[in-house]
Amino acid sequence: MSSNIIIREYRDNDELQIVELLNEVFHGWPRLDVPVPPLEFWKWKYQDNPYKPNIITVSEEQGRIIGVNHSFGMRIKIGNHIVKSNYAADTAVSKEHQGKGISRDLIKLHLQIRDKERIKFTYFITRNPYLIKMNKKTYPVFPFTINNLVKIQDIGKQLTAMPIKNELLLKTGFQLLKLKNHISNSFQKSPPNTLTVTRIDEFKDDFIPFWNQVSKSNNFIVEKNPHYMNWRYCDPRTGKYIVETVKENEQLIGYSVLRINSANPHYPIGYIVDLIALPKRLDAIEALAINALNYFNENKVNIINYQIVNGHPYEKVMNKLGFIDSRIKAALFYVPTDIDENINILQNSTPDQIHFSYGALDTLPIGLS
Repeated sequence: MSSNIIIREYRDNDELQIVELLNEVFHGWPRLDVPVPPLEFWKWKYQDNPYKPNIITVSEEQGRIIGVNHSFGMRIKIGNHIVKSNYAADTAVSKEHQGKGISRDLIKLHLQIRDKERIKFTYFITRNPYLIKMNKKTYPVFPFTINNLVKIQDIGKQLTAMPIKNELLLKTGFQLLKLKNHISNSFQKSPPNTLTVTRIDEFKDDFIPFWNQVSKSNNFIVEKNPHYMNWRYCDPRTGKYIVETVKENEQLIGYSVLRINSANPHYPIGYIVDLIALPKRLDAIEALAINALNYFNENKVNIINYQIVNGHPYEKVMNKLGFIDSRIKAALFYVPTDIDENINILQNSTPDQIHFSYGALDTLPIGLS
């Protein structure tokens, strides 16, 4: 690496150059349709996050920022404790400086700051097979497979929008899986019509007792409270998230978060970003999922994605509604510090004790990799 390149922490007034670099490297950032300029979205994401600290390291050459590494603060219940955590997000190096070890040095400084801040758990996720293979040499892998379930209305339209190899094989497999689900699901009953699903604009105090019950039954789940949820999904800078709750006798028993990503305006993609209910309330999950499908159908969305760990009970509910395994696997890598007891509990957990959704990530992918 050139002696003129400096690796340092983020300073005030770096943000404009950082956003310009992200836009250059990712060919448009944040790759999510938002109603504000990228700089305002960056401020929402990396300055206003209620779970501090956010760690940003930059590489600079003669006053120009040529590389950046981000992570934002999170709190995650792992095992029996709430663990101070962060999620490794946007990392970018300008094209002419790639291959010079800048990313490595940015991460090295990031880890030093992480240790200073006493952050106990860092994680990142990738669906790129090459990066999965490479990172397995360095980082431990989350002990659960993360599945991406998908519901596609018109497979021909999907393949036109996102061409892939072996289209005939994919079409055949898709139709067979749909037939299998149709046969197995014809014997299942719909949940009783005793639940009320309502769209909300903000999370209120009734979310707190709900969260207290949900968190007890999970050994891995992002900590949530009304303040965090309103920042994450209800701030106007984030774009249009749809939040729906399901109640029984006025008690909150579940919620869903939906999003249509129209970064590609010619082929918007639907996401069930988050979906959770009180333990064993699969009827609430089904009611929320049915409402989600109605929303996406009304908006003529051809493909809907939902992410969950393999073997979770919610999978059967989603299969019943026509979701199938997309075969796209995501690998979650993590860097733990002094939480061996909690990691052991995590490794010995069952799928129903692990809640991992798109809401635990920082973006919604618009491709197949």
